[in-house]
Amino acid sequence: MTRLAPAFPQLAFAEVRYRIKSWEKLDWCIDDARAAIEAVGAERTLLVGFSMGGAVASQAATEQSVEVVVGLAPWFPDRLPLETLRGHRLRVLHGSLDRWLPGIPGVGSGRQSCRT
Repeated sequence: MTRLAPAFPQLAFAEVRYRIKSWEKLDWCIDDARAAIEAVGAERTLLVGFSMGGAVASQAATEQSVEVVVGLAPWFPDRLPLETLRGHRLRVLHGSLDRWLPGIPGVGSGRQSCRT
């Protein structure tokens, strides 16, 4: 992020570092992401989340400014409601060595999900 921000001065960047890194406190992580979105105050927001950050971004997508969610090998547990993504663009980057993704066609265990 520190290398991207100077190259794109017209954009605002924010990085969320969770107060606690635990699947058990996912709600706290979502609250942290929502607070960051509010603090930036951008008119349009793109969220990028890696692994657990994908789950967090999918839930923070309910914030008014969020237009796009990008998941990098995202973790979407079965209990996670994905209705929060309705009306938003979701982009998933998931390699063939990453774990399977339930509900995402073509990204399953034992399958190659990306080709070079």
